[in-house]
Amino acid sequence: MLRNTCSVRRSSSPLTTHVARPLTAASRTRFCGVAVLPQQWSTAVFAHYVDSGCCEGCGRYVCELTHTALRDEAVEIVRDGLRSSRYHVTHRYCALCAPLRHIGGIVGAVRWLAIVAVVASIAIFAFQALF
Repeated sequence: MLRNTCSVRRSSSPLTTHVARPLTAASRTRFCGVAVLPQQWSTAVFAHYVDSGCCEGCGRYVCELTHTALRDEAVEIVRDGLRSSRYHVTHRYCALCAPLRHIGGIVGAVRWLAIVAVVASIAIFAFQALF
């Protein structure tokens, strides 16, 4: 099972370095314009490193050196029958999404705000219909 890194489709091999689409303006950071390419590499047959280069909150590319406000590394173990692979995944957050990372960054905050607004409007309309 290979993780999809920021809508860039890859072949089924976890050691692949080939990206199906060329670098475009969409794969540049929104802050400084540095080209960011998702990376995968492996040090052993069972350990794979995945770095998407994207902010987990808003999904935009973030350069590692200057605009990554928070970097979190996690280990995910994927079992495949009797074998298992260990994926070391890097989660990045830009300066705007880092304070809101627990609710999904900017996109998650907007989703929660929309849910609260819908529930509040349903409650208001239901209250008006009763009285």
